[in-house]
Amino acid sequence: DVHGAQSPRGAGNIPLQDQHLALAILLELAVQRGTLSQMLSAVMLLLQLWDNGTRETDNERSAQGTSAPLLPLLHRLQSIVCNKDLHNMEKENQMLPCTLSPNENFLRYLILPQDNDLAIDLRQTAVVIMAHLDRLATPCMPPQCSSPTSHKEVISWGLLGWKYYANVSGPIQCEALANLGVTQIACAEKCFLILSRNGKVYTQAYNNNTLGPQLVQGLASRNIVKIAAHSDGQHHLALSATGELFSWGCGDGGRLGHGDTV
Repeated sequence: DVHGAQSPRGAGNIPLQDQHLALAILLELAVQRGTLSQMLSAVMLLLQLWDNGTRETDNERSAQGTSAPLLPLLHRLQSIVCNKDLHNMEKENQMLPCTLSPNENFLRYLILPQDNDLAIDLRQTAVVIMAHLDRLATPCMPPQCSSPTSHKEVISWGLLGWKYYANVSGPIQCEALANLGVTQIACAEKCFLILSRNGKVYTQAYNNNTLGPQLVQGLASRNIVKIAAHSDGQHHLALSATGELFSWGCGDGGRLGHGDTV
């Protein structure tokens, strides 16, 4: 019994093809109903069936009945486009692509086999379904307090050599920058620094062929909490969470604080 109760007729007496068909129908009904509770019940069913089909024998774990031909369902979920996907496709030219979540990266690089008769692992199927549920639900979720993009917008204007259109007369939103999770921006003479929510520092020249911000590799292993730069200067400062202070750029007049002139 798929609900865990004892059945007078064991699964071994039911042809495997009929078991697969019954499972596919149950999952299809859950998708057609389209409610979160039904989809989560379907995921729990897959995990339960996988667990029931796995047996421990002589210190070896053998899989019996832990896979089924469910690729049509996964292809169908993959073909559903959510509002966020449409928004990303309709965006104007940006200097770098949107930052993707780990779940979005997982789905982006997931390649499903084309053979619909191929039996796939039930637990892996459950993981893929959950990933699609997360993808489809994200645009409908309220903004999280920990999400920098829900609080921070990056707006720029003037001579923007790092944009596809170099001269902007009025303020425009820089969504690609905001997607880095910007917590602070410090403008210098020829570039500006960007501090992201995960403590990484990026630089972007005002007039540069490189359209995307460049990570400051020397600080990549540090958790930076604050940055500083002078609008007429060519030197920069960064403060780490442990209280370390880093400086780089033009060292004229000892402005870097450690005697270097480079």
